[in-house]
Formats: sequence, structure tokens, C-alpha cells
Amino acid sequence: MEQAQALATLTVDREQSHGWDARRLAPLLAGLREVLPWVRRWHDDFDPMYGSTLGQRRKRRRSVLRRLFRMADDAFMNRSLARS
Repeated sequence: MEQAQALATLTVDREQSHGWDARRLAPLLAGLREVLPWVRRWHDDFDPMYGSTLGQRRKRRRSVLRRLFRMADDAFMNRSLARS
């Protein structure tokens, strides 16, 4: 769960404070995509403060960024792997 939180926080910070584009955000989002199934399986309790589960919030954030940058889910993985 801490890894998902760190990746989500870093993604938001880099996008909003540092103006990172899709190319630079792709590895962070690919990492988030990899841990989401684990987060949903083990930490998917409803949080009344947010009105959703942690997994739902992370998935929604990733979807918003994908739409913003007009990228398919596979593009995040491909861009991330290309940088490895």
C-alpha cells in the first residue's frame, strides 16, 4: 500500500508542480498499474473520508491521467519498459 501511495503522490507532484508530460510520467503510472491488483486485494476497505476505496481512487487517478495524455494502458507499460 505504501508503494501505491508513494507512486500516486509522486505522480501528482511531478505533474502539477514540475509540469511532467506523459513520457516522463509513464514509468510512475506503469508502476502504479503493477501494484493496483495487490492494493485492491489486500487494502480495499471503504474509506468514508474519501467515499471510496484506495484501489478505486488509484485506478481513477490513473484513468484520468491516461485520458489527459490520450494514452492507452499498454502505452504506459511500453513507455516504461522502453526506459528500462
